[in-house]
Amino acid sequence: MPGKRIFSQFSLRTLLIITTGAAVLLAVFGMCKRAQEQLFHDMLVGETGPVTSREDWPEPLKSIVAEASRLNLDPSTIQVHCLCRGMDLEFVWRMQASPALFEQLKERWKLTEVTKPDWPILQGRSSISGERTPSWWSAKDDGQTAFFVCPQTLAGEKGDRFLVALDKRRDIIFVRYWFNF
Repeated sequence: MPGKRIFSQFSLRTLLIITTGAAVLLAVFGMCKRAQEQLFHDMLVGETGPVTSREDWPEPLKSIVAEASRLNLDPSTIQVHCLCRGMDLEFVWRMQASPALFEQLKERWKLTEVTKPDWPILQGRSSISGERTPSWWSAKDDGQTAFFVCPQTLAGEKGDRFLVALDKRRDIIFVRYWFNF
């Protein structure tokens, strides 16, 4: 019987060592996988969230704000949120509408009105990064909102792209901007 006891102790010890080694390898693999996913997220999506500094606003919005007094625009009412700052830049913002402002946007971005938009952003999520839009970005196809797109969006071309919603009831302009490179 002493031979069986040594064998069972040897097997139990070996099993414990193998199990511990496998657990360590799985943990290291899991950590490496998570680090790789984070690296790809950082490269492709980057830092997202509210954009509070005007210096970090996208260039098309900065150029509009530069003409704020002429366009009857109060920059302090503008809300900006970054949905992607990786390969493609993507922002949404909202601002108070004025006839002069909307006409300027329409002319500057060569906007064309569209009916029945099927924009994923209207579902509250970026189609590029998957990030959720902020609660204040509430453009909806409710019969009181007109929707507009720029030529680059319609043609699927590279460059600055704009989706614009004009909520006539609340006098709010919602903009989704992304730079498709």
